[in-house]
Amino acid sequence: MILLRENDAPAYQFYMGSDDNPWIVLGDHAGWLFPKGNDFALSTLDRQRHITYDLGVQKLLSTLSTQFSAHVIMGNYSRLVIDLNRPLNHPTSIIQVSDNTTISANYHLSERECYARQDQIFWPYHYQIQRVIERMITRGITPNLLSIHSFCPKLQGQEPRPWSAGVLWNLDERLALKLYNFLLTETGWMIGQNEPYSGRDPCAFTLPFHAEPLGLPHALLEIRQDMLESQKQVQEWVDLIKIFMTNHVVMQKT
Repeated sequence: MILLRENDAPAYQFYMGSDDNPWIVLGDHAGWLFPKGNDFALSTLDRQRHITYDLGVQKLLSTLSTQFSAHVIMGNYSRLVIDLNRPLNHPTSIIQVSDNTTISANYHLSERECYARQDQIFWPYHYQIQRVIERMITRGITPNLLSIHSFCPKLQGQEPRPWSAGVLWNLDERLALKLYNFLLTETGWMIGQNEPYSGRDPCAFTLPFHAEPLGLPHALLEIRQDMLESQKQVQEWVDLIKIFMTNHVVMQKT
């Protein structure tokens, strides 16, 4: 089944860094596109909400790619088409209700329709991450993976989230604690440890799949989306991330 046609964007964007740069920066939920001819029956407002993509992350990563020579890979398609950070057998891989919004286009999908999303959007993104990791290891470089997401200040029916950002990890805390302490020291903001989500949540896919089996240093950074609204705010985050990545590389696998 053909999902993405000739006039559709590819599954991901890739900005190649310098050969000696150990950083791979990922944007699982950066994209907001839908396959041409299918807007998922969503309103214009819903297509601009956090349920569709991580607001501000594409601008952040695109800006970072022009100012720092890390390898940057980010998805182009909305998490509502298929979530690049969920195991394929997880019930939210192709989500049906997100923050109290029904995604009607994700009901009653055939296996063929699900496989088309996996084969043409999910796996191309992850195969590209694998290729970059393998190339770096072949060159004797230990890849450091930083996955960047954004979160909304408040979910419907819940209390406001107090964190400016959060650092998530599961078993390997080497890079994550460096990032947490750096942000706390440099900004004075409230920084969450495994907040507002947890890196130990079994629903995650990208870092458990690519980094953990190889013992690669990794962390997930969640930024509150209202801190990425202006270009000035984006640049402030780019500057912070550049300083961190320049000075806090983990050189060895576990």
